[in-house]
Formats: sequence, structure tokens, C-alpha cells
Amino acid sequence: MTAREPFARMWGKGLNSRTIDWSMVTEASESARAAGGRAARLAGLLEAARGVKSLNICAHSNPDPDSLASSAALKFLLEQLAGIKCRIVYDGVIGRAENQAMVKHLRLPIRPLRPIRHVRRPMNVALVDTQPRSGNNPYPRSYKPRIVIDHHPLLKSTEAAWVDVRPGYGATATILFEYLEASGLTPPARLATALAYGVSSETRDLGREASPEDVRAYLGLFPLVQKKILAQIEHPRLPRSYFTAIDRALHRAFSYRNVIGSKLGNVDSPDIVSEVADFLMAHERMTWCITIGCFQDQIYISLRSTNLKARAGRLIKKLLGKQGTAGGHGQMAGGQVDVSGMTPADVKLLEERILQRFLHILGHNESAEFRPLIVRPDPEFSPDFV
Repeated sequence: MTAREPFARMWGKGLNSRTIDWSMVTEASESARAAGGRAARLAGLLEAARGVKSLNICAHSNPDPDSLASSAALKFLLEQLAGIKCRIVYDGVIGRAENQAMVKHLRLPIRPLRPIRHVRRPMNVALVDTQPRSGNNPYPRSYKPRIVIDHHPLLKSTEAAWVDVRPGYGATATILFEYLEASGLTPPARLATALAYGVSSETRDLGREASPEDVRAYLGLFPLVQKKILAQIEHPRLPRSYFTAIDRALHRAFSYRNVIGSKLGNVDSPDIVSEVADFLMAHERMTWCITIGCFQDQIYISLRSTNLKARAGRLIKKLLGKQGTAGGHGQMAGGQVDVSGMTPADVKLLEERILQRFLHILGHNESAEFRPLIVRPDPEFSPDFV
């Protein structure tokens, strides 16, 4: 008997069946574990879902394509195989134009989460692309979810009935692809498109921290992708506010040696902070980028690096310390600091301290004098078309 045969016997031809013989799950689990690999992980996931009738799948705050796609894939998987009613929830905003287009064109079934005061069913939540006590999801620090699936470094505090954290992967969407592959299910075209975009956006078209597994997942999904919709997602129509934000970011941008950055001030969405960091990192000769913006009493910081050994995730944790929460990977990271109750002057002072400490961690011990990236034109200058 192969590792997949027990699963096939359990589900039969009717993959939408709501009746599960859990003794078959145990048999499938034992056989899959003996075989090892992806089938074993699928068995473990299903065991963790035993007895669950409904499940909240929580993406990380201000979710990106990887988090959205991975959440949609987990919903599809558990509904098809275990008959669990799932809903995808998030907190924050979906601000980036590409992310909004993804939700719209792929009709992703997501909904904002109401503020949490009391967790009545603490075991009926799955955290996707995030972990407990990481600071980028809305659940209380004392909360223990049922499922955690993520590709960020494993936190010591992460506990759940099923934990699948693979920091060697470039995207959580790749992990969900492997679950689907092990199940024998073929994802619908919209889900395949979401997963493919999740992998490509998280790894910058497989060029940033992409593992062989990420490449294999993308190539496996691509034949199922709705190409025209993918193009609409990757090249969305942009609102006027986007160009205003980019103009402000460029005129507030600075450089110092191999470091480039921008202090954005108040922003309309946290997503613009990371978007500007990606944009500025294209500057030649620059190795590091830091961008800072303020949204709803939170300072958001994004780091990027071209150095393959940058350890940006570790750096930003050292940078913020106990002041805030942070996480990331080798070449990209993000964090936030609560500034509620602080005056605008205190916020600006804090931002300056963060910048100077960042340079100090990089080895620039002297007090830096930042150079503006763009020299403003003479006030009397006017373009020909004016």
C-alpha cells in the first residue's frame, strides 16, 4: 500500500463529503509517517483538525499575497478533506494595489476580524504566515491556536496542536502547495493563481530567498494559472494617492554610504512602507534600505538588503528590542512600534533614534549626516508645460 492509498480509501471519490471515519485518519497517519515526507505532514494536519467543526483561518495583520493565498489554500484543503467550515479573517488593511486586485479578481473569501476581547474557543483558529506572540496578528499573547503554518523563523513561544514552520522556504504558499500535492487534490484555477502569485511576490519572482521547493511549486502551479488575471494583479491600475505617496517618499529619501531610506511620515496604509523599501532598494550601489512610516499610532519599519547574508530578521529585532515587535528573513524584515500617547515631536525623535541605531548596528559608529536623494529644483524653475 502506498502512502496515499489510506487517504484515498478514507475520502473515496466524494471529496466534498462531510462524514469522516477518523479511524481511517489514524491508519493513514501511521502509513504516511512510515513513508515520511509530505504525506506525513498532511496526516499530522488532519489529526490536529480532528473533531473541529468550524475554524477561523487568520492571516497576518495587513496581509500580503503570500498570507492571503496560503489562507485560501488551507480553507480549500480542510473543507474538501475534513468537512470543516472555514472562514478567513484578518486585521488591519489591504492597501497595496496589487493585493486589492488579487482579492477582487480571484474573489478571495476573506473578511476583517472584529476586535478580540475574549477568546471563547481558543483551539479553533489556524494562524497562517504568522505565529503566536509575533505581534503581527490580532490574537492575545496567551492564546494557543490549533494550527500554525509559517515560513518565518520558529519562535520559542510557538505552540499548537499542529506546528509546521519551515524557515528554509521562501513562501508559506509553497508549504500549502505541498499539502495539496500530497492530498491528490487539484486546486481550482483561481486558487492556483493565488498560490503562484503568493510565491512569486514573496520571493520577488523567485530571485529573493527562493528555495528549490519554491521554484518547484511555482512551476507546478503555473499550468493551472489564469494568465490574464495574473497580469491584472501584477499590473493594477493605480490611484492618485499612490503617486502622491511615491512623490513624498522620493523627496524625503536620503542616503548614507551604502544605505538608502525614507521617512514617510503619516501614511494611508502600512503597505506603502514596504512598497517604498522595495522600490528604493533598486538604487545602484546600495546594500541596505530602511523606510519608516506612521499609521494609526504605530510606526512601521521595513528593511531590505541585497546582501545574501544580511540576516535582516535578526537585525530588526536587535534594532527595536523591547520597544516593538519585529520579524523577517535574511534579506527582508519588518517591525512596528506603538507610539500612542506620544506627541508628533516625540515620534520624530524616536524615528531619528531608530535610524541612528540602525547605522550603528551596521558598523557606522559616527553620527550620520544623511544626504537627500533628490535635490529640489530652483523655486523659480517651471516645466515647459506649465
